[in-house]
Amino acid sequence: MAHFAPEPLSIPADEITYQRTPMSNPVLSGLALGVAATAISYAPPLQRILYNNAQFSTLRQVVKHNSVFAQVTPRFDPTVIPASPTGGYNADPTPGVSALSDRNGNLTCADYIEAYTTGRTTPTEVAERLLNLIEGDEKHRLAFILLDKEVYLKAAAESTERYRTGRQIEGGLDGVPFVVKDEVGTADTPLMFGTNKVQDVPKETAFCVQALLNKGACLVGKTNMHEMGLDTTGLNITHGTPFNPHSAAHYTGGSSSGSAYCVGAGLVPFAVAADGGGSIRIPASYCGVWGLKGSHGRVSERPTPSIAPSVGVVGPIAGSVEDLSLVWRVMAERDEHNSVQRLFPSPTTHTAEDRPRKIGIFEPWVRDCVPEVKAVFDKAVAYLTGECGYERVDIAIPYLDKAGLAHALTILTDISEFPLAEGTALSAPNRLLYAVANQVNTADLLAAQRIRAVLMGHFQRLFQQHPGLVVLSPTTPGLVPRRDAGVQKGGWGVSNSDRSVESMRYVFLANLLGLPGVAGVAGWAGDGGEEVPVGVMGVGEWGYEEDVLEVGRGLEGMGEVRRRGMGGLV
Repeated sequence: MAHFAPEPLSIPADEITYQRTPMSNPVLSGLALGVAATAISYAPPLQRILYNNAQFSTLRQVVKHNSVFAQVTPRFDPTVIPASPTGGYNADPTPGVSALSDRNGNLTCADYIEAYTTGRTTPTEVAERLLNLIEGDEKHRLAFILLDKEVYLKAAAESTERYRTGRQIEGGLDGVPFVVKDEVGTADTPLMFGTNKVQDVPKETAFCVQALLNKGACLVGKTNMHEMGLDTTGLNITHGTPFNPHSAAHYTGGSSSGSAYCVGAGLVPFAVAADGGGSIRIPASYCGVWGLKGSHGRVSERPTPSIAPSVGVVGPIAGSVEDLSLVWRVMAERDEHNSVQRLFPSPTTHTAEDRPRKIGIFEPWVRDCVPEVKAVFDKAVAYLTGECGYERVDIAIPYLDKAGLAHALTILTDISEFPLAEGTALSAPNRLLYAVANQVNTADLLAAQRIRAVLMGHFQRLFQQHPGLVVLSPTTPGLVPRRDAGVQKGGWGVSNSDRSVESMRYVFLANLLGLPGVAGVAGWAGDGGEEVPVGVMGVGEWGYEEDVLEVGRGLEGMGEVRRRGMGGLV
């Protein structure tokens, strides 16, 4: 059995019924514009009303009156170290050149390396072109909180010299441009978490980012995000709200909005992002690219403080699954100074282990989406089972409605405890959320962690029964949301709790339980005369990122990637 793993738990059949994830009471969202416009101070009675309307108080009743929960102790950390010596299979650390660039205009990491090694261009020439491109287009500029020109040009010059003298760094990243979400620290660079104040100026770069820099990758800048990561649209009234690269009328998704935009718009082949409630997978799907949320604790972001330590992780967004795999394996290198992360097996370990190909589907759950999304999902299932050799396994997942509330309560508690710099003025919608988070009590928080423990035990049993299982679902139940009226820079912002909860209907489970998941575009749907990407997601066993990446490769084979090529860069 894996380290820190839960005991397999058998849930009585009559306990496994699906109820649609409950929406917050309209009072909470209907009040939002009035609250935002007046920026009132929230009186304790109002805070309590909003907390109860969100139904958080129901969690303790479920736990108290159900004997299933008496079998477990609360689980505050979902980290599970795989017992396998590899935690994966066929993990080739240097994927071959992707053919994607020939098919849809993508520039992969391999395209950059080929251009440099043949002398067609240099990292410095690419840097100069890319910086001019970003500075000349407001849509590109909105994706950044900080465009670090001097740092980028210096790194590009060093890479250019390595290529000139034949000393380039092996690993497929030397001279390749990338961006980092404002949530992840880089040395001597302001860290704002999307707020209006500098929260920290780290003296040291996060381990996972430094691992990329050590391979010669060139950091372009720090990208925009939803303030404190507290929603899934990417709206930011302080730094501006990025446009979806496929439709200016739609959001990018969040909270890793700028990172997803930069990859989706073709500015860079990959980006570093973070995911506490779908913040990698939702924007990747909305922007028509790929995102990987790894197992909890498997990527070290030391010493950057996490704003959601019990549900959040750092991971990559990329334009191709091969690049996603390449970057993931570098980011997940062992950090000997991280007492938990160093227990994970190396992501580049080779093994001949033969993992079965199985996709698990909980049919009532995956049906709970709009028809356009369900049509794309059904097409993806047919492709994986028909063309890729996957066996469909019908599964059941208990307590999904309460698990969604448990995740919401947990991430709100995490973020509300993060120490903000003096003078930080959060947007009115986030002050509303902080007011609600301050009402969390011990009984409800303990109940949420018991629900987490029960679900982890249930999934442990599923993975033992079905080795190689990847649970498939849509990424989100609806189409990419259209931009609201209050998204302009300096505006009042928007609080729509119903939409926020609904957008996390599928993604939250991987965060609450610490499971790895990949998401990306599997089709397109019309919305207001424009087509937007529709995402499909696979969630696998703790430590088996290779299982979900393999599902990603299968989905990529459907040929639905449409990214704006930036061939002029190389």
